[in-house]
Amino acid sequence: HAALLAHSYLGTQYEWISRLAASGRIARLELSVHRDDRAHVFLRDVVSRDSHGHYSLAPDAAGPTATLFKGLVFPLFDMTKLEMADVARRHAFADILELTWFCADPDRNMQPCGACGPCRYAIGEGLARRVPRANRVKAQVARVYRGVGRRLLRIVTPGGILRTSS
Repeated sequence: HAALLAHSYLGTQYEWISRLAASGRIARLELSVHRDDRAHVFLRDVVSRDSHGHYSLAPDAAGPTATLFKGLVFPLFDMTKLEMADVARRHAFADILELTWFCADPDRNMQPCGACGPCRYAIGEGLARRVPRANRVKAQVARVYRGVGRRLLRIVTPGGILRTSS
């Protein structure tokens, strides 16, 4: 996991999922990595599709990605979240798909916050409708204010005095 983090962010859940797969307690552990997923970037060159349409590590896969994702199967590897939603609608289980959870920091009404990484990913993957509009707006305003705050800190000298233009 640490070797992959040097290249790009990858959630810590993959490290413990890898340990679970290595334990042998589950014969076929499926991981729902999809085309919109950050993990897809790491896996796309080491995953292959077998004759049954199942995605898993290619037999010749090597390196840190192969080590981390060894023993896992990726049934949704070639789908986007919007494609999954379309399949769910066509097969009458869209209501179940709507029950999935992604937010790491829900608001006091247990609604997605719109600001955490998983919420931002869901919004970016075309699922903004799953995050209340008010929470999306609050998150956007907070990002703008944080940006303004960072810029203000840059104009303060180490002694705490504002720089002046000469």
